[in-house]
Amino acid sequence: MIMNSNLKKLFTFTCLISVLCGCNKHKGPEEEEEINKKPPESGINLVEKGETQYKIVYSNESPTIITAANEISSFIYQASGVSIPCYLDSGEVFNTSDKVISVGNTTIYKGSGLEITTDMHKTGYYLKRFDNTLILNAYDVNGVIGGAYDFLNYTVDLEFYSDDEFELTKMDRVPLLDFDMKFIPYVDVRGILQKPLTKQYNQRLRLYAGEGKGHWITFAHTVIKEYLPFETYGAEHPDWYNSTRDQVCYSNEEMRHEMAKQIEKRIADNPDGQYVMIGHEDNWSMCTCDKCTKEQEMYGGYSGQELVFTNKISEEVDAWLANNEPGRRVEYVFFAYQTSQNPPIKTQLVNGKETPVLDANGNYVPYRDDFNIRDDVIVIYCPIDADFSNPFNETTNTAQYNQLKGWSDIFHGSNLYNNILIWSYALAVRDYMVPLNQFAAFKDQVKFYKELGACYVMDQSYYDSCIPCFEALTLYCKAKIMYNINQNYTDLANDFIEHYYGPASETFKDYYNFFRSYYASKNVSGSIWTVLSGTNLWPLATIDFLMELMNKCLAEIEPLRNTDPERFTKLNDRLRHERLTPIYLYLKNYSSYLTYDQKVEYVNDLAKYTLQYEIVGTGEGYNDMANLVNEWKNSLQK
Repeated sequence: MIMNSNLKKLFTFTCLISVLCGCNKHKGPEEEEEINKKPPESGINLVEKGETQYKIVYSNESPTIITAANEISSFIYQASGVSIPCYLDSGEVFNTSDKVISVGNTTIYKGSGLEITTDMHKTGYYLKRFDNTLILNAYDVNGVIGGAYDFLNYTVDLEFYSDDEFELTKMDRVPLLDFDMKFIPYVDVRGILQKPLTKQYNQRLRLYAGEGKGHWITFAHTVIKEYLPFETYGAEHPDWYNSTRDQVCYSNEEMRHEMAKQIEKRIADNPDGQYVMIGHEDNWSMCTCDKCTKEQEMYGGYSGQELVFTNKISEEVDAWLANNEPGRRVEYVFFAYQTSQNPPIKTQLVNGKETPVLDANGNYVPYRDDFNIRDDVIVIYCPIDADFSNPFNETTNTAQYNQLKGWSDIFHGSNLYNNILIWSYALAVRDYMVPLNQFAAFKDQVKFYKELGACYVMDQSYYDSCIPCFEALTLYCKAKIMYNINQNYTDLANDFIEHYYGPASETFKDYYNFFRSYYASKNVSGSIWTVLSGTNLWPLATIDFLMELMNKCLAEIEPLRNTDPERFTKLNDRLRHERLTPIYLYLKNYSSYLTYDQKVEYVNDLAKYTLQYEIVGTGEGYNDMANLVNEWKNSLQK
């Protein structure tokens, strides 16, 4: 199908306007700063004339430390042809004349005089040269491996674009740079819930990867499903639950003691775990017994009741920890979600409208001044109804702005400034095959989260199915932004496209930028509930244009078929993976307009590449792709 020339000119003009006025807008002041400025050379070489005098010494507290050491050795070898040998720490002393890279909590590090400070949190790291000796360490092993990859980025220009695409510079001489770094990531703990992410892929993107059984001891909706199943406890203790048996009765002390015991068992079973979730079930129910109703009135609503309950769980379980695992710290997380999204703050009627009470500094006033939140209690705020195409401020996403500001002010009232976890969203729950309108707005959202005290941002993306639309690109850009906010999202996207799509990159930029400009021109919401695959948004001519761009990309890589068959196959698969979006839109909405040969081509591509890329559903929990493919295949026989 060919788009007429007038429409083509219109779309080209739309893309140009987007590039000039939107997608490539001038960088803000923070983006003008030098990003990842490379340290100067020290005059010492790690590799020279085909050999090395260096060794890597690593501590043995974690498999991740061993991985960090091995990755340094492996990529130095790939850059230079020389492998730096790795040795387990055997008690070596700190001696600046020794040619050694110390990784982790080694005796060399302990003798260096460096100390991990509280402002480094979990994933901040030291990367510091003392004459011949280089020290790399952090509080958390995720900080160590992040520092290892940063060391390789500075030293041999190593950059990971995806799980199967990286770049580095080949060099005969590998210099030891004059590192003197105390690096603190913008967001301390960073996570993306997306299906393609393996542990290695997480680590290479500097995302947080748990050890052993994982850093979450329990996760998400836990109070009944995980701790107190009704079928186990309900007959003997019906008063532990609300009337519909789908939430617990938070005012019931006996129930709380049993939940604490269940949490203790799970803590003991996961020695590497750091977070316990006291998460209400995924519904809008709550207990309305007389005692719960009274507590909700006392504490400023259901959210205040959950906060106080979590505080009591923390106190009880911490006492158990002190006796059974002294020195271990666990953090207790409760939901600000659905029924508990609004913070427990004071309000007053102003012109008939309930309005938050502000103190002299413009902060929300906690409903009670005696919440006394414990320092290991964390709220996980879930802005599920936000429009993720826009920032959070007083004019866009106002409800979410006020909610998170309220939670932030409540925790600040207990002198806690790093106790907010954000569960953000990045999936079109009803339309996995078409991209959500978020793109560069993510950076402004992350800045807002951080400014209000977020220690952890977890982005719920397409966790139950892979997708065809900018999957690897979005992962890359989001991970980079959360790690170092002083980067421009569009610059990151362009750099990714150039490396990931090779000779087709300029045309693919047009394809990518078209979505951004088209969504802006159509005022498409970034709500996760938006239906994105309908004919109201995608007239036939528009899909024709998308397919024309993707076919042009395929033509641009065609010369590689003979000159570099392996590269051709990789790029061809990637582009056909992306091309599934217009294919799906055609088959779903305009199948009758396709020729028989087009239908055969598109259905065969859909069958092949959804299987190859593990695209199993067209929406959250749908798991319908195999049936759709069969349905469209069968239609070809009629």
